[in-house]
Formats: sequence, C-alpha cells, structure tokens
Amino acid sequence: MRKNQFTLISFTFIAGLFLAATIIGLVAFTNPSPSTPSSTGVSKVTLQQATTLARSYTSTATTVNAVVKGFVLTRDQLSALNLLANENQALSLFRIYSGTDANGNRVGVVLGVDAQGSDITSGSIYMANGASSPCPPVCDANSPIDQR
Repeated sequence: MRKNQFTLISFTFIAGLFLAATIIGLVAFTNPSPSTPSSTGVSKVTLQQATTLARSYTSTATTVNAVVKGFVLTRDQLSALNLLANENQALSLFRIYSGTDANGNRVGVVLGVDAQGSDITSGSIYMANGASSPCPPVCDANSPIDQR
C-alpha cells in the first residue's frame, strides 16, 4: 500500500512538472498577435476615405519651403506600419499622407508602396491618429544630429 501511494505521488508530481513546462513553453514561444486596429488610434479606411482625408489636409496646409531633414511619426502611425508589414511580408516601402478628419484633427493615411514607388491602393489603407510632420518645422533645436 505504501509503495502504491509513493508511486501515485511521484507520478502526479512528474505529470505536474510536464504540464507546467508545456504551458511555459507555449507562452514563451508564441508570438503575440500584432495590435489590432481597434486597440489603438488606427482604423482601416477605404481608398475614397483616404482621398478625402488627404484632400482635406492639403486644402488648408501651409507651404514650407525648406530642406526636409527628417520626420516625426506618431505611435499610432508606427502601429499602422506594423499592421501593413504583418499583412504583407513582401512590403518594404510605406507612405504616410497627411490628412485631416471631419473634426479637423490631423491624421496620417498609411499604406504600402510597391518597388516602383507607386501606392498600393488595392491593399489595406489605415488612418492613424496624430500628425506626422517634417523637420522643419517640427525639429529638435538641441539635437546633435541637426547641428550645422
């Protein structure tokens, strides 16, 4: 009786270790899914909506005549870029158009670009909250990179 009890306890302990190792392995080696558009300030839009957003921005935008030194992107725009990259592994180029939504808020219209430099309008297009801006005018005056 004592030997059977020891065998049962040993078997239960080993089975528990195996189960724990399996669960840890599954969690550790499973890629988390990319953030979904609904969990961020990113939403999928149609080509017509993207066109409307971009035209709304360009109708009121201020012209800047300066050498473009860099760009500022929002976290939501980065999320949209990652969504596009995950949807189409062949993409290596992306474009962000400035847009203005119906409430007057600046947004980015994010889409993939083919090897010839043309917009891929047949694939997903995302609207991301916030304004990507060129430098100038949005520059870091104290950046050692931009000291001339």
